Order: sequence, then structure tokens, then C-alpha cells
Amino acid sequence: MISMPKEESLRHFLKRLKPSLEFQSHFPHIKDGILSLLGLEKQHVVALCKLADIDVDDANKFGESAVSLSCTGWTLKTQGNGEKILISCDSCQRSIWSKAFNLISNEDIPVSQNDKDSSIADDSPSRKVKRLKKEDFNPFEEHRPWCLWIATEEDRQSFTCKENSTNSKSTKETNNVPGWKIFIKSLLGNVDEHQESELENTPSKEQIRGVRDLLETWANIA
Repeated sequence: MISMPKEESLRHFLKRLKPSLEFQSHFPHIKDGILSLLGLEKQHVVALCKLADIDVDDANKFGESAVSLSCTGWTLKTQGNGEKILISCDSCQRSIWSKAFNLISNEDIPVSQNDKDSSIADDSPSRKVKRLKKEDFNPFEEHRPWCLWIATEEDRQSFTCKENSTNSKSTKETNNVPGWKIFIKSLLGNVDEHQESELENTPSKEQIRGVRDLLETWANIA
């Protein structure tokens, strides 16, 4: 994955996130520590949700899941007659039944082994057994190994046995970074500048204290 302007990264982010909002009850619990690995903090989640017109209450409910999925290439969508909601990646074409995981909505619906992964033919027997117990969703582990969201260009070349020796030094450095990291770095350009602007326009405690002291001085003079 190559770096992109922040406006384009935001467009791609919203393109995945907004359709997923139709299936809010199917957002999975995200495995502990994922948000930190993504380099995201709570204020980033709230700010990104705001850009998607998600209010603060909903952001607190499922914002971490929604943002984590969209930042790592995943979208919630239906399959067939719409009865089954899948967590899907358009890049590696992997789709997994959302109810194979612990859902934020806490719906406790029995899960059969054959319904857990629409691409079950590609799963190893050990992976199928592992799925028998619901888990929190790990957006990294669920991608296929060669997916551009988790694999570096060097990784993908090892799968295809191709090598490009004409890359510049900067391009080679980018090629050694997984897609999700490149994407998030660009995406955060849409919120960090706004947050910095808000901080610049917000008076500090010292400034507020100084104004109060000045007002008290004027009151004493009067």
C-alpha cells in the first residue's frame, strides 16, 4: 500500500465505516491492546467518529470497534438474502460471520462450526476448532497472510517471487511498513490538526487565572 493524501484516506475510511453502521449490533468486541497497537487513543476514536456523524454516546458504545475495523480494511456487510452479517475485507476477500465473535450487543446466539467462516475451505482444521469458542476480534490475525493491510511489500514479493530493484530508498522504506500503518498515519492528519487547532484556541489554566486576577484588580480599584 502506498501513502495517500489525508483527504483520500478519510474518504476510504468513511466508505468502509458508514455502510457498517447499518449493522451496529454486529460490531465485534476488539481484542485488548489492538487500539494501542494501531497508535490510536480514545480522543482519536471520538474525533474519527465525529467525522462520520456518529454522536458521542454511540462512539462510546461501538466507536473503538467501528474505527478499528475501518482502519484495518474491514467492513460489515450482508451475504445472500441478508440474514448473515459478515466482517469482510475487499483486499484479501476474506469474510467471516460476525456472530463467530463476541459482539458488543452481547447477543448470545449458538454458533455452528460450518457457519463461522464463509471462506471455511481455506481454513486449517486447527483454526476451525479454535472457532468453536467465541473470541474477541483481532483485525490483524483475520486477514490472509498476503493481504496488503498486514503484509509489507517485501512480504508480498516473497509470495509472488517477484522483486523490484528500481525502488527508491524512500519507497523501499514504505514497502517495509504494513498497509494499516501507512493508512492510519495519513488518516490521523484529518483529526490531529483539528485537535491542535482547538488546543491553540483554548486558553490555558494560567491564562484563565491571569484574567481572573486582572478582573479582581480592576474590581478593587473601582
